[in-house]
Amino acid sequence: MGSDRKLIRARALAVSSFIPATLLQAYTFNAGLEESDTAAYAPHPYFLRAFFAMQAGLQIYWISQLFHRKARLVRREENGMLLTNEAVASPEPTQMAYVQMYSLGNIFTVVSTLGWVNKQLPLSQVVNAACQLFFVFYTLDPSGVFTKTRNNRLTHLVVKTNAGISVLYLWKAWGALELEASRPTIQQQVHCGVLFLLLTLASGPDPTLGIWLLLDLAALVAGNTRDEWKFAFLCITGVLFVVILSDSMMARRNPPPPNDFAHARIDVEDEEELALHGSD
Repeated sequence: MGSDRKLIRARALAVSSFIPATLLQAYTFNAGLEESDTAAYAPHPYFLRAFFAMQAGLQIYWISQLFHRKARLVRREENGMLLTNEAVASPEPTQMAYVQMYSLGNIFTVVSTLGWVNKQLPLSQVVNAACQLFFVFYTLDPSGVFTKTRNNRLTHLVVKTNAGISVLYLWKAWGALELEASRPTIQQQVHCGVLFLLLTLASGPDPTLGIWLLLDLAALVAGNTRDEWKFAFLCITGVLFVVILSDSMMARRNPPPPNDFAHARIDVEDEEELALHGSD
């Protein structure tokens, strides 16, 4: 009964936060309110619209999984002894863990979108990006309980997509704040490159966030961006591409050791078994 209440609450949070955030963003795109002609750098509007459509479609599918639970064969063991073997229709744990952060991110999206429309650049943009990145680097840490598996890879994709797009909106806000600067300094460009590089390296062997950061840079290069910043973004793009490619090749040659957490872990899906290992 308690798990059912949690699931109902998760559904309500996801749907009620998704609808206003998506409708408000769609309105700003339709009205052309997201464009800025005076910013030092800004993503191309077509990129923003494409990212928004991809993000919305992915989130709709992700939310629908809260309403369609698959029955899985669960084998419960304790100290190597089989206790039960039953079919359980339960929500995916990583998805349930992300729902609250997801709804909070949508609230920040609404606040920051309203602030942009009213020519305000609220702190919520920074907080939203920080929350999304915290979930990527801490909760979805490869050595943690929510490490990527075949069952939770959709949630990993949603989390890292949201984080990547939140970084783009953060850079968009910073570009608008730098409208008075006639020419960027070398220090500013280096700091920008270091931040992108650190985010890429910290995301681990999974290249999803790194790919989204490359798309962010492509949007900034194609947008209404000053030549000095455009050159800097191109250089950063080249560095990130090499880093992501090298990291992926190293991960294939040297796969990480298996994660032996004594928690519920989804190892296989569909007709395969879900092994729940516990110890005293």
